Amino acid sequence: YQRTPGPYHFRGYGGLHVLLLASNKIKYLHPKVFIDTPHLQELDVHDNKLSAIPDKLRYLEIGSPNAVTLQSQDFLNIAKAPLQELRLNSGGPLRNYSSGALAFFHGLQRFVSNISLDSDPIFLFEILTDLANSSVTEMILENVFQKLLQNVTTDIFYGLTRCKHLQNLTLIDFHLTDVLAENLIKNIYLSSITRFGLIRMPCNLMHIRHLKIIDLSDNLLIAEGLWWKECHYTTELRLNSYGPLRNYSSGALASFHGLQRFASNVFIDEQPQVLPNILNDLANTPIKELRMSNLFHFMQRNVSFDYFEGLASCKDLRNFTIMHFMLTEVLVVNIVKNLYLSSITNFNIIKSSYSNDHAVIFEGVPGVNRTSPLREFTLDTILHIKFSNPKFLLNFTLFPDLSQVRISGTTMNSLMCYLLLVRRLKIVDFSGNLLNGKGLWRTECNFSVVFPDTTHLILSHNKFSDLDLVSTRLHLMPSIHYVDLSYNAISEFSFCQWPSILHVLILSHNDASLSGPICHSPHLHILDMSHTLLKSLDNSFLSRVPAIKEGIRNLHSLKLGHNPYFCNCDLYWFCTTFEKNVLVDWPDMYRCSYPDNMAGGKVEAFHPHLVQCDTRILITVTTLITGITGALIVGLGYYFDAIWFIRMGWLWVWAKRRGYKKLDSNQTFRYHAFISYSENDSSWVNDCLVPTLESLESGLRLCIHDRDFTPGEWIVDNIIQCIEQSSKTIFVLSRNFVNSQWCHYELYFAHHRTMCEREDSLVLLLLEPLPTSSVPSKFCKLRSLLGKKTYLAWPSEEAKRAIFWRDWCADELDKEIDKMPAETGWTLGAGGGRDDGKKSR
Repeated sequence: YQRTPGPYHFRGYGGLHVLLLASNKIKYLHPKVFIDTPHLQELDVHDNKLSAIPDKLRYLEIGSPNAVTLQSQDFLNIAKAPLQELRLNSGGPLRNYSSGALAFFHGLQRFVSNISLDSDPIFLFEILTDLANSSVTEMILENVFQKLLQNVTTDIFYGLTRCKHLQNLTLIDFHLTDVLAENLIKNIYLSSITRFGLIRMPCNLMHIRHLKIIDLSDNLLIAEGLWWKECHYTTELRLNSYGPLRNYSSGALASFHGLQRFASNVFIDEQPQVLPNILNDLANTPIKELRMSNLFHFMQRNVSFDYFEGLASCKDLRNFTIMHFMLTEVLVVNIVKNLYLSSITNFNIIKSSYSNDHAVIFEGVPGVNRTSPLREFTLDTILHIKFSNPKFLLNFTLFPDLSQVRISGTTMNSLMCYLLLVRRLKIVDFSGNLLNGKGLWRTECNFSVVFPDTTHLILSHNKFSDLDLVSTRLHLMPSIHYVDLSYNAISEFSFCQWPSILHVLILSHNDASLSGPICHSPHLHILDMSHTLLKSLDNSFLSRVPAIKEGIRNLHSLKLGHNPYFCNCDLYWFCTTFEKNVLVDWPDMYRCSYPDNMAGGKVEAFHPHLVQCDTRILITVTTLITGITGALIVGLGYYFDAIWFIRMGWLWVWAKRRGYKKLDSNQTFRYHAFISYSENDSSWVNDCLVPTLESLESGLRLCIHDRDFTPGEWIVDNIIQCIEQSSKTIFVLSRNFVNSQWCHYELYFAHHRTMCEREDSLVLLLLEPLPTSSVPSKFCKLRSLLGKKTYLAWPSEEAKRAIFWRDWCADELDKEIDKMPAETGWTLGAGGGRDDGKKSR
């Protein structure tokens, strides 16, 4: 921001907390530039040149590699700010510093400096003096002296003694002369510092008496240059150079009389003989915990001395851990021997490599009659260079207190038989290997009892798949209470028989998606089936239990969460009946995966209905609805004579299937008309209708059933053939017609022909008045025809009948004469009477 007129504040950023403006070309910040950012807490403006800084900050980083000047007026406007961390991060030299520039930050807790003071070392004295007015508890000084300063007589570290709250001091890339180093140690001794770290520094430090933790990580250590006197207060020492130890003189670590924890990360491949010297020096300390990493980067095969000789002399040593070792069977035997002779109770080998040519055999030390106090042993993440499982033949009676063994991440796929008989082992952890049932309990290991005192067996992250085999073998372990089979390849959970003494069973992270009911023991207290791809939980998901309530009575903890549940009727019992007070992960870990509208939702929100999910109620309701519906259909069918229509349709289909052939469109009709009438109206038809029509000059050919039906044929076949072979069908309508079923069959077939051929061939003749309302509702076709089609009515007056015959014949049938061939030999007979109840055709 240039010094120009106009608004300078960050308008619209009222919620701003962190602002990074490093490595720009900002020369000026107006005092009111942050007036609209009341919540700004962290500002990074290093690599700029500023003369004003905003207040209300908790974190501030400033500095410029080109020019850095710290004046007291630079911080006047933030003197009352709640600043907690200040970084001077220029990476270059401090050109000017005025006393009191940093004296205003009374609440400062952390100070970090990356500024060179080679131009004037007195600046360090003034900075430390000013920080004594603050509450700083941690101080990191980097690159303060980038070259050795020989002519410094002032006690520039004096301010450390005045920083009453300072506890942690870290020096990075410092170059100290012997005088400055002695000056530094003297002031650290007089200060309240409890943790002192040296990073990437060659050092020569003395008289550090009251430090509790010393971190010498990432340095170029020469052990003979470490001379400590009366270090009674130091309880922890770390040598983490990640490089080779160039030299070590005996006694270098012997003066740490209060040392309890020692950690090293240095290489000794070139001078492996220094390891016994280090251990012998630590034997003069009350060391309790020892951690060594990367001691050997190369295989140590030609071993002519005892590497770990000093372990037996460390009487207070209880925990010993080695990491990133290159192990051989010779080194392993050496380690086991010294473990046997030492007071160590916890031994760990972590992330190391092993190459063996021969079996590791240890039967004890000749002339020594003692037992080891070793209680816990861990072998974690071991690389077998020769791709073969090592063979260990150890006399475990020499380690009678060994109660916990962990062999993990070693690609072990089988276990030696004698290990199954080791007594007093309480916890056996074989997780992270390649074991399966036949590898852990080999057939040649034919023992009636295995791991006799083991209560906890951890087999997670292996290759177990046969749960039935595992449960059977567990009966050989008389003390087993806890089994962890998580992260295996188990997919069948239905067949197993757990021992009654088993109380905790962990089966998580297996695949139960295709399994049947989960085999269960009523004696279990804890069961974990989370992450097993369970989709449903009905009242049979736990098998081998007489009753579900009996099966979970002893359960204190049940985990069934993190599974893709189908929220349907399979969860009805679980949602409505199951006691969820035993579910330690209910309800947040129980989610639906199906149906889609509930995917991701909680099972707790799923409320299935009893009628929908109870099979017995569903069958009862379905049967009841089906029965009512069937009864209603039967009732409606009876009311609307559905049986009659079904019978008529069946007769039609039956006639068609017997091979009846319809006339082609080019063929002529055999009859001019087929007459359909009731047997009770046969006298009028035979005496009046037929003679009159057949006596006409046009010579109409009529078909009536008594005369023209073919003997021996089915009645329906005769009806259909006569209707199809007639140009017209005359229906003599009367109350007798309405009451005749055969007449309605003939009407149905004739109407069906009309609909198929789209030709009106029906002629309706009312022998007597027949209102539509008098026709029963089941004869819907007749009611429809009477309401829509024009019909002829037989006059009751004698005088009108001659006119009726003349007009009707001229209008209805004369035009059909031209359609018939001029043939002779057709017999026209009068229709005989019909008894609809005893009709024979």
